[in-house]
Amino acid sequence: MKIIRACALTASLTAGLAMADAPAPAAPSAESKFAGNWIVKGEFGDLKYTLSCFFIGDDQTLSGPCLGIREPLLRANGRLNEKSMQFKYKTEYQGTGLTLDYRGRVQSDGSFKGTVMADQSEGRFEATPQSVLTVGEMTPWILNVGFTSSMQYSVVCGFRQSGDRIKGPCAISQGATLQARGRIEGDNVSFEYDTQYEGRPIRVEYSGTLQADGALQGTIKEGSSAGVFSAERP
Repeated sequence: MKIIRACALTASLTAGLAMADAPAPAAPSAESKFAGNWIVKGEFGDLKYTLSCFFIGDDQTLSGPCLGIREPLLRANGRLNEKSMQFKYKTEYQGTGLTLDYRGRVQSDGSFKGTVMADQSEGRFEATPQSVLTVGEMTPWILNVGFTSSMQYSVVCGFRQSGDRIKGPCAISQGATLQARGRIEGDNVSFEYDTQYEGRPIRVEYSGTLQADGALQGTIKEGSSAGVFSAERP
């Protein structure tokens, strides 16, 4: 049973996201499937914000979660090809439901710039690829982390496997892309990445166990603080 579940975990992880080593990612070709982390910076006048999005898709579709510091997990859908990007998601602003609609054109550096509409309000945005991969079917993992009832957040990660080792990018709400590394041992998965908290370097360590439904559950350590996490594929 452990071997079967370990194989299921391996297939699930490696059918998920992989990371790219290329230093200057570009938009995918029209025939490719792709996945990757994008930093989206938007503004409506003096209102400015940053999202970290993990998109997957092909020339027909684009989808994936977006994380923001003041936002819940946002689920975006749209299209992306060599020339244009379009995606939208539902959110709330001051208690009012909104749909934000992004439409941009590719720039010479591989980023996309354009307009974002929120009902009758028009703003501007720029989306910059942090890692874009030409891959087969890929799905991001969403990690829901909790230390206390008032300290909870989400992280989106993807992994590539080599033997019992895994590695890949993790996107956090502050807009950073962190490089995670870890291993699979039977039903158990552990990985870590380095980040900063209030200007101090800190290592974040995850240790989880595969559940019967294919999800992961376990514990997380950030320095001397400990919490719990669960991970699922959307």
